[in-house]
Amino acid sequence: MDIPPFFNKWFVWSCLLYFTSCGHQAPVPPEAAPGLENLSQALDAFNQAYARADVAALDKLLAAGYLHTNGATPSLDKESWLRYVAGRKSAIDAGDLVIDRYSMLGPKIRLYGNAAVVSGKVRISGLNQDGPFEHEYRVTELWVFDDSGWKRAAFHDGQVK
Repeated sequence: MDIPPFFNKWFVWSCLLYFTSCGHQAPVPPEAAPGLENLSQALDAFNQAYARADVAALDKLLAAGYLHTNGATPSLDKESWLRYVAGRKSAIDAGDLVIDRYSMLGPKIRLYGNAAVVSGKVRISGLNQDGPFEHEYRVTELWVFDDSGWKRAAFHDGQVK
């Protein structure tokens, strides 16, 4: 049986298109892909929200299974930590706590697919009932990327000053 030449070309092109598209996922839009720039933006937004004790903003930037660990308290889950932040907000609103500066210094970021580890130093200064204060903490954070962007999943700090 003879196969018409146009069929051969059609068959070859069809196979080529089929096999070159197999196993490839649709490209992720750049604004939705995990990366250093949008992680840096999330870190900045988080630190600003924490400085002003913005519980609603922080809630959106935390993963559902968030774990917060430091040397001062037992580990806290997301709800417990947000209650702590709400207490800070009450102190800020009452004038019992004034934050002059809250900044992350020298962050080091390592990307691992849809996760990232952030290490750095946080410096906070202000005024509370005991008077002026300035503290520094060495921090390690785990961030995960999902459909809605970067979320902080875990945090640990140790006071250095």
